[in-house]
Amino acid sequence: MKLPFGKYRDIELCFINSGYLKWLIDQDWFVMERPEAEVIAVEKELELRDMDSSHFWKNKVRVKGES
Repeated sequence: MKLPFGKYRDIELCFINSGYLKWLIDQDWFVMERPEAEVIAVEKELELRDMDSSHFWKNKVRVKGES
């Protein structure tokens, strides 16, 4: 799934660093206002990484304005 908003818009979850995904899950607005499928996809991505991180790219994706 691609994240449909924010600084990682149109980036597959597997390319987004874990810190950002954990931050998202901790945000009330994300859990309450985004479609349940998005929340579940982020949770599942984090679970997969806890079990086996070989499926995701470990280097952080660069976004505009980030150095």
